[in-house]
Amino acid sequence: MDYFEEIGARHFILEAYDIVLFVYFFEEAAVKKYSGQHSVATRRKKRGVVFSPLAPDSMDRCCTLVAHELCHTTDATDKDVGEQSLHPDGLAEPDRRPLYPQGKAEVMALGIPEARGVERRVEELTQCVIGRKTAEEVGWASMAGSP
Repeated sequence: MDYFEEIGARHFILEAYDIVLFVYFFEEAAVKKYSGQHSVATRRKKRGVVFSPLAPDSMDRCCTLVAHELCHTTDATDKDVGEQSLHPDGLAEPDRRPLYPQGKAEVMALGIPEARGVERRVEELTQCVIGRKTAEEVGWASMAGSP
């Protein structure tokens, strides 16, 4: 993140915007090299970075990661542990009966639970919803019990 902080400061980007997300595109041939780089964001500085291959079939996934990291900058927390969505906040339809399979993912979990312990990775933003807890965290819905 220091690299992006330096670029942002040098070009006066950090002072110009409330939230700054850098998207670092790399060639498809370099996927192995960048496989250890995780997209991250911080609510304190309201900054983040998303790593993505520069390829037509990667853009939908990139948009999903941008939405996820953007939510982090506005106080949303992850709704998964490892690669498992947490119930109830990490599920798109936590009250669904039967609970599985879920049709979509909660944007802060990024997995579509198909069965207990089995999830499919989100590939595009249209597969995501913003659940109640995330909406509360980012200020789009009032907290339960608040006046």
